[in-house]
Amino acid sequence: MTLVAVAPSVVSLVDRPLGAGGRARTAGPEIDLFIHHLSWLGTFLEGPSRLAVMSWVGRMLRAEVREQLHGLFQADHPLQVQAEMAILRLLNRAWQKRAPRYALLDVPERDVDWPRTYLEELTRPPARYWARETSPLLDADMLGALCSLASSLLELGALSLAVEGSRRSALREELRVAIARVARDVGNRRVPFTLRHEQRLLRADDDARRAALAIRAGLAFWRGRFGGEGDALKLREIGEQIQEADLKHQRRTLYSLLELTSALGIARAALETREEIDLPEGVRWTLEDVDDRDQKNVPRLRLRSGALTCRISKEPPEGDMLVSLLAEMGLKSTGSQPDIVMTFSRTDPSGREKSLFVLADAKRNAASDGRAYLSASVDAAVGYAVSFGHRMGLRFHPGGEGRIDGDVLPAVTLFCQQGVKKIGGAGPDEPDILGRLRGHAALPAVLALDMDHFFSGVEPYRWRTGILGAWFGRIARQASVALQRTTA
Repeated sequence: MTLVAVAPSVVSLVDRPLGAGGRARTAGPEIDLFIHHLSWLGTFLEGPSRLAVMSWVGRMLRAEVREQLHGLFQADHPLQVQAEMAILRLLNRAWQKRAPRYALLDVPERDVDWPRTYLEELTRPPARYWARETSPLLDADMLGALCSLASSLLELGALSLAVEGSRRSALREELRVAIARVARDVGNRRVPFTLRHEQRLLRADDDARRAALAIRAGLAFWRGRFGGEGDALKLREIGEQIQEADLKHQRRTLYSLLELTSALGIARAALETREEIDLPEGVRWTLEDVDDRDQKNVPRLRLRSGALTCRISKEPPEGDMLVSLLAEMGLKSTGSQPDIVMTFSRTDPSGREKSLFVLADAKRNAASDGRAYLSASVDAAVGYAVSFGHRMGLRFHPGGEGRIDGDVLPAVTLFCQQGVKKIGGAGPDEPDILGRLRGHAALPAVLALDMDHFFSGVEPYRWRTGILGAWFGRIARQASVALQRTTA
């Protein structure tokens, strides 16, 4: 019983048209893209299952949104708690204990179980012989599977409302300690927990059998929460509830639904683009890590093309000028927080890593035609250029002209739901936009991509790489040139 079986695979959804799933669309392409990109993401996780995907999503959401969704995830459900306790008991028991099992032999050996042989075999003398075999109950493979499962349950447990110091919190900490101990002793050998592992536990002693049944019940519970095989309706329901919860709160820290969708879309477009001009190092991008963590335990996406890397995260560049400006006035500020931070890096011959930052904001300008909110968003984007321009390679008013120039343009990109008519003066036809993005003429410092027209295509909203891939190819190409210049 793999995690794919108990928390069904999301891979089957990847090639569906957006909006497919048996129910009329209620929230536009944002929810459709959420479903489609999570389906794509699942293929890169340790266990390509709904359980692993929703665990990943849970870590990306803001604390207030997680609290709003607690009833949906039910991370403190007794079956979840019992499964965690069962795994902890297994990890804490003596690993060298051996579980008996039997094998049929054609020739008698030292370990033959003669009473069972004469009971089971009808011929005299017996034609076959039952022999006892022993194998370690908790070998490296079993420990790796249990730790992998425990990690997934812990991540889902991050959606718990348990306060620090509570029994629930203490259990989760004990499980983390046990996982770390296993990693020190036998290495970090993570493998999916499968039917084979469950059967081994069921055939072992009573304690192992009880643990296996508790784990089975916990995984069956999550299967019920996240839907059946090939069922996109549950992902849609989760996406809509995240969106509803998100709209009740002001954006402060982690990802909103549109930010999450946009960040995944960027990574996916990078991996899927095949046009040579969009490949800055002449080789296709690979996804090195989908679950790297920042200091707040939030996943970061890490891409590589040749010697160039790109990390997609929420971590703003250091040295926000806004903070120092306000400090001069006696005011305190936490600084600017872009929705998406792309950190392009190369290593120079001495081993020092040089980085260049490109920023993006996700703007759900759904009201009316979206133009008023879009205009205000451009003001905020220019503010980012002031705050972080020295980390983005920007130059203000070169040659005395009233414009912003830089190593990478656009320096800030807005991912909007609607309202964008042209990209860098080109459009609305896609060939014109692609020509502008791949051309040599400079682009403005701030650019906007419209989800309806330029991000996911027209209905039925089938995902395509086109414009987003060309956009990422351009900024990556410029970042590569700038970093090669500084690391030469």
